[in-house]
Amino acid sequence: MTERCAHYIKHQAMLDTFIRVADHVGCDEKTVRSLAAEHIAWADNGYLPQLPEWLGIDETQIQGKMRCVITDIGRRRPIEMLEGRDKATITNWLNRFQDRSMVKGIAIDMWRPYRDLADEYFPGVPVVIDKFHVVRMANYCMERVRIRLGKQKSKGLRRHGVRSRHVLNKREASLSEQDRLTRDIWLENEPEMKAAYELKEAFYAIYTLPKAEAVAAYDAFAASVPAPIKPDFKVLLSSPGACAGAASWQSVRVRQHECQPACRSRSSPDASTKR
Repeated sequence: MTERCAHYIKHQAMLDTFIRVADHVGCDEKTVRSLAAEHIAWADNGYLPQLPEWLGIDETQIQGKMRCVITDIGRRRPIEMLEGRDKATITNWLNRFQDRSMVKGIAIDMWRPYRDLADEYFPGVPVVIDKFHVVRMANYCMERVRIRLGKQKSKGLRRHGVRSRHVLNKREASLSEQDRLTRDIWLENEPEMKAAYELKEAFYAIYTLPKAEAVAAYDAFAASVPAPIKPDFKVLLSSPGACAGAASWQSVRVRQHECQPACRSRSSPDASTKR
């Protein structure tokens, strides 16, 4: 094989599947796999990641394993993907950097080791729980109510609930006139489902409020959950970053509003990392 052909295979292996590259070039897949591994090792050895001003720590699942993804929020790009998301793996990566003073803010999900590492390696730097990971729990809790009530109904009514659930999961502002009609008919005779839907909307609305009002709304949310559906909302009420989280997360919740202008461009790493 010529050097030119090997170089071509290495480049194409980063853009297409190994099987397709092998078929196109007319070689064995193992050859493509070997050359790709060689190219990846070369690129990895020459890559020197830098800490950004706005650091994102998240994860994605690849081949059944959770892997930590470090991102540059300001530039909206991944910096590094680690073998795992455990504390030791991330610690080893952070220890590369003697100077971490350039980091102005950190966005994480609710995985506790991320918070611990942020406090340890970036003392005094604002830590923000990614809004996406918190608000989606409101939809999850509402779905728990829908599923529980559905089990008490006939098969036909359960099917109707499944078909209409996308309407409840939409935000109020995104509903069409037909969606609103479907929602209103469904909720008219379902007081628990109506309460769950209104709680979901109220929780999302917290993130549109000014900081002082948002903090008060967080504190009032738990008291507004009716007793019959409180077990369904337990995961939201007891989660760090939500309204009834541990006291140590209080500053994190406040900073969600202080740091939103800088961190609102953060997006899930799944799309780019799984290509």
